[in-house]
Amino acid sequence: MLSAIDAVMTAVRCALAIILLLVASGFAQAQVVHRRNVPAGDATPQGGSFSIHFPVPFNDIEVSADDPQATTAKLYILAGADGDQIRLSATEAPMAGMQPRPLESFMSGIGEKSGGTVTDIHRDTSGGQETLSFALNVTDGGYYFHVVRVNNVQYMQVVQFRESVRDKAAKMKDDFFNSFKLNTP
Repeated sequence: MLSAIDAVMTAVRCALAIILLLVASGFAQAQVVHRRNVPAGDATPQGGSFSIHFPVPFNDIEVSADDPQATTAKLYILAGADGDQIRLSATEAPMAGMQPRPLESFMSGIGEKSGGTVTDIHRDTSGGQETLSFALNVTDGGYYFHVVRVNNVQYMQVVQFRESVRDKAAKMKDDFFNSFKLNTP
């Protein structure tokens, strides 16, 4: 199992990558860890507007990027890992004041940057909600992504795994992704 510090650092790295995708570079970053090593179960990040069933112990983290000339960008993150180092995260990224790029831009950009192959693409748009799910296969493992965008807020769930535990990660992802619920309209 990841130590609390390793899990926090993994979540911070994910958060910083997301911030870089959402806002221009050069912002200062602040991190607050609200809760550490919370037992597996239903969870809502402090300050967040979603809930999810987290199948492993997790940390509740808030990361913000401030620019005196722009709106504050905040991320609400739940992140944890199991004993096989399958890492899971659920992130809320309000995009107030920003024009979001198409979800496909994120998918193609992450595929290009990683040198991996994007597969299993599923897209849906209904009731003001856009959803994009896909797998990213890299040399030593992969990632499953589930991205939901509603009212200028983007939610992202990620399952990261080594190749040796791909089957286990695939079994975890469906329950993890399907447990996502918005708490506010």
